[in-house]
Amino acid sequence: MMKKIIFILLILINCNISFSQWIYYQLPNKSYLSDVFFVDSKTGFIIGFKSLGEVWKTTTGGESWEMVLLDTQLIFARVHFLNKDTGVVLAGGGNLIYKTTNGGFNWIKKHFSGGCGPSDFDFDSTGYGYITCFCNTLIRTTDYCESFSQAFVLWYNADIICVDVYDRNIAAICLDDQRPHRTWMNFTTNGGVNWLRSYVPDVGPLRGISIYSPNLACVHLPPVIYISQHGLEYFNEYVHRFTFPTFKAKIISDSTIYVVGRGTISKTTNLGISWFEQTSPVNRDLQDVFFVDINTGYIVGDSGTILKTTNGGVVFAGNNNEILPDKYSLEQNYPNPFNPYTEISFDLPRAGKVKLAIYDIRGTEVKTLVNNEFKAAGKHTKEFNGSNLASGIYFVRMLVNGGKDFTAVRKIVLLK
Repeated sequence: MMKKIIFILLILINCNISFSQWIYYQLPNKSYLSDVFFVDSKTGFIIGFKSLGEVWKTTTGGESWEMVLLDTQLIFARVHFLNKDTGVVLAGGGNLIYKTTNGGFNWIKKHFSGGCGPSDFDFDSTGYGYITCFCNTLIRTTDYCESFSQAFVLWYNADIICVDVYDRNIAAICLDDQRPHRTWMNFTTNGGVNWLRSYVPDVGPLRGISIYSPNLACVHLPPVIYISQHGLEYFNEYVHRFTFPTFKAKIISDSTIYVVGRGTISKTTNLGISWFEQTSPVNRDLQDVFFVDINTGYIVGDSGTILKTTNGGVVFAGNNNEILPDKYSLEQNYPNPFNPYTEISFDLPRAGKVKLAIYDIRGTEVKTLVNNEFKAAGKHTKEFNGSNLASGIYFVRMLVNGGKDFTAVRKIVLLK
């Protein structure tokens, strides 16, 4: 049985500033974090992988983490817990579930048959749920992965790649059908006895489903989400297309939805009538979002990124608008000196085209971090990797709207 392996305190990056209420933590080994699940505001689990499968646990609300499971042969796809003690982890190959009944201290392997490799799973509060598999197969468990049975095998060739379970009766799955002009999602309202086809008015592979109630759900076809307030059959009531790569959409209340993606957190509090971007402390791929309640939430992503909020991610003024910087600024990189990674942050009081580039001491541009891209008002952070450069003094230069609105230069030191 895999026992606790490593205990590491996270480094808290000083991003808890007045206009960004997502606090940035980072795992020191910079694992790629793909899934997060919290039992309550203190106890949670995350999955990390590069070439190894890792499960990390916190009992301090994310301030410190310990590795409780390591698999050197498989990567992990999903994590889910019924309570502080009982939870399961889906291995991304080998038809294998890891299960614990003592909070991750010991793990037991549970094997199931069918399909050709799992892709996703989800459960209700009693442990009734489904495992989706490639090669047309859906697996059902009624006792939280103690036993398994095939729910059905599709007659057509389509990988079942994601699932969301509301209760024993209501669930939905999405299909990755490689044939052109197909966008398929199936749902059940009677415990899997019958599966019906949902209508989504677009073409492409669905990558996620979020069911908040029997009437309210959204589906995610990057970079678009579709919202239904009248059941799971039709998703043509509201459509929103985002301007950034999106990786996860999650409904957390009867009016609030979060969408996370490449360096961006987008939120609506009126079911998509209007959206606003929250400031992410890092410009990295954000893969998953989980809220314990309407205010306390966590986001995980690339390079060991863990973000936490305790107020829904924003500071509200009297007119319910997010507080923005009152002036342009290019902050000193952190850390400085650095080797080889450093974070460079800048503030925009209003949206504009930004160029952010690194120059050597001779004035030669050696790296473009932001190439005249349109950026929303707020705080932005870019990571710079100097691993291919020699030690020495470099300069970071920022131009807004070609230098007409703002120009700034900071000296940075690469020390290997």
